[in-house]
Amino acid sequence: MTDKPDFSELINKGYNFSIGESISDGWKLFSKGAGSYIGFAVVVLLIYFVSAFLLGMTIPFFGPFVFPILFIALLFGMAALVSGLNSFSRNLLSGKESFGDFFKGFESFGQLSLHYLVYFLMMIPLLIFYFLVVMPPELYEIFTNPDSLRNFEDIGYSSTPFRAGIVSVIGYFAFMFFSIYMAISYMYATPLITDAKLGFWEAMETSRKLVGKKFFSHFGLMFIVGILASIGTMLTCGLGMFVLYPFMGCTIFVAYNSIFGPYLNQVENQIDSFGSEDGNFDLDRDN
Repeated sequence: MTDKPDFSELINKGYNFSIGESISDGWKLFSKGAGSYIGFAVVVLLIYFVSAFLLGMTIPFFGPFVFPILFIALLFGMAALVSGLNSFSRNLLSGKESFGDFFKGFESFGQLSLHYLVYFLMMIPLLIFYFLVVMPPELYEIFTNPDSLRNFEDIGYSSTPFRAGIVSVIGYFAFMFFSIYMAISYMYATPLITDAKLGFWEAMETSRKLVGKKFFSHFGLMFIVGILASIGTMLTCGLGMFVLYPFMGCTIFVAYNSIFGPYLNQVENQIDSFGSEDGNFDLDRDN
């Protein structure tokens, strides 16, 4: 892609979006590169556990102030690694994929880090609100006294997610609503950074504006694939995550591509379908 894409026309005129087609095409995309996707999921899991273990081993050496910085760096690094799925999926569409494409997310590490940093900063007011208005008082002891973690059962923490009172109940649902709104609104920011090569803020705003036109459709998509992934993972004692979570990534990429693909300077937007008569399907839905 040589020229920076212009999505202003797309924002103005809108687009068609189908939950069923996104899920179906997401599975076809996953099926086409299933071996690579599953292998990548295994690699990501191994890197995460090894990194987390090594990070835990260094706590006594770095101290409590340095550890959060290293932990955030690990999160950003994992985000860049997982975002490589977009690069692989893009090249898989044209049959030019290689396993190394999964690591191309690091080419946009700076913009991805800024995106997640800004996202976390935007979440801080919501977290403060939850902490002050919603959180059960018993949890304050855990945050203020680390030794209480050893005697968690003695604290008497209730199983309810909010303290008693109508204000806290309303506050809890308000917190959930705005958290979900932000997660769905910015769901395409990562592929817009890694695939369309937009800056982090332009990617976030473009995603928010486009998702806002059909918010409940995108929410429905994420809800359905999230439920499928959760149930499938539980039924397979965790093994299903190596299939279902890459499938989720493929579905999000396909949904993104059906909206933004026609405006990207790409040579091809076709992949073979698994078991279809014509052997291919078109991800360029009429917009």
